[in-house]
Amino acid sequence: MEKFCQSCAMPLKDNQGTNKNLSLSNEYCVYCYKDGEFQNIDITTGEQMRDFCYHLITTEYNTFVLLAWLLTQRIPNLKRWKQ
Repeated sequence: MEKFCQSCAMPLKDNQGTNKNLSLSNEYCVYCYKDGEFQNIDITTGEQMRDFCYHLITTEYNTFVLLAWLLTQRIPNLKRWKQ
């Protein structure tokens, strides 16, 4: 089974972030986690990340609204946001 980023739900294949020791993260993608620190620190809840990702994939990538909605619905339930 493919792993997904526990912050934004992006598939981790070829997109892994890095830990402080520069090893690859098994939980977070390169866009959310770099050198052991979360990126986009102004996003503090799963709902904010969901809204950010929804906006990004509907405007920048011209994804259909229904597909974007389906892709972002589980974000608030990911590990990073359950803390």
